[in-house]
Amino acid sequence: MVVFHQGREIARGSPREVTGNPAVIEAYLGKRAAKAAAGHTPIDLMGGPPE
Repeated sequence: MVVFHQGREIARGSPREVTGNPAVIEAYLGKRAAKAAAGHTPIDLMGGPPE
């Protein structure tokens, strides 16, 4: 995946890498969300893997 924000590439990688990238989180959800997500994987943030 490649993510652009305001015409500039901010992330490139697998879906897991891109959705966990702090720059992507900040660009789309804001600084507060990026700070809260620091150190967590996307799966962690969604409540863990499906059972």
